[in-house]
Amino acid sequence: MLRVQRDAWYSGRLGMIPGGLINSYWKVERAKKHLAELHEALGAYLNHDTRPYAATLDQDPHTGAYRLTVEVEEPHAWIFMVAGDVFNCLRSALDHALWRIASLQAGTPKTKRLPAESR
Repeated sequence: MLRVQRDAWYSGRLGMIPGGLINSYWKVERAKKHLAELHEALGAYLNHDTRPYAATLDQDPHTGAYRLTVEVEEPHAWIFMVAGDVFNCLRSALDHALWRIASLQAGTPKTKRLPAESR
């Protein structure tokens, strides 16, 4: 387990990052990988050759009003799971960052999740 002192900085390929924020950095990097995977999955779902949707436009002969009907094929559950992974990583990055800020301001917070309260 890597332990970083409060005033330590991570220096290297990533540039200068406060040691207490390195976990947030890695969570955001992981979210980017999930986002790329989500983009790929959505691209496959919305492929122009197989269009997962159909739209029809009808006009009421009595009123002249138009009605647009769109039918959409439900995406595979995988797309929703990957989207959830993106948001989970970003929320976790925020938790790590706020935990670090709270611990610098008022000592160790009472809880390990938002909202953080000082003791």
